[in-house]
Amino acid sequence: MLEIHGKPIAVKFSLSGTCNCCGKCCQFNVDGRPVYCENLLVKKALGEENATECTVHSTKYDQMPIRMLDAAGNFVLDTVCAVDSKSETKAIFERGVGRGCSLVWSVVSEGEFR
Repeated sequence: MLEIHGKPIAVKFSLSGTCNCCGKCCQFNVDGRPVYCENLLVKKALGEENATECTVHSTKYDQMPIRMLDAAGNFVLDTVCAVDSKSETKAIFERGVGRGCSLVWSVVSEGEFR
């Protein structure tokens, strides 16, 4: 929610552009240590262009079961892939945009909050 001229405004955002495969949306921290999707092939530092490749890109789907691994390849937790979902958009916005991700966000709709 934004406030413009003292009035709360409800805003919906959308991501657009072409993914540069920085990998930031496929990594998060657990107990202070980074974990990565087991299907993420890391080729260079996350956040750099073409840093990663999804080894199951052509067959992945929202809520597909995945395992998260630490930097040494050790299992950390089971979770689900969030591809093409609201939670993926949230992850990209929080961890990727402005940190290597090539996608940009734009306002889809806005209106007075009620």
